[in-house]
Amino acid sequence: MENQLYSTLSPVGIGHPVCEFTQSTILRPFVDGMDWAQRAAFISQYEAKLDAAYPRKPDGSILFSFKRTFLMIQKAAPRVEKRAPMGHVRPKETRYAGT
Repeated sequence: MENQLYSTLSPVGIGHPVCEFTQSTILRPFVDGMDWAQRAAFISQYEAKLDAAYPRKPDGSILFSFKRTFLMIQKAAPRVEKRAPMGHVRPKETRYAGT
């Protein structure tokens, strides 16, 4: 199943809202090995591309769309050997004399 989700990202003090959203996930491997100057240059270029891809609304927020794919996996139940149903066994009737 595939879903298209939309979220409004609130404006941030400095930078682009998507950069703020992605800095602790997808951006981390890219910027961890950079020194401060390299990181600042990279983030500046990244935010310029984000401004083109995700224009800001007048209040500074953006509508951020992202696709998610959900997989549903169910483990098969163990196979149970079917047996012939047991016949219903009625208890013997007890009759009392005089009834």
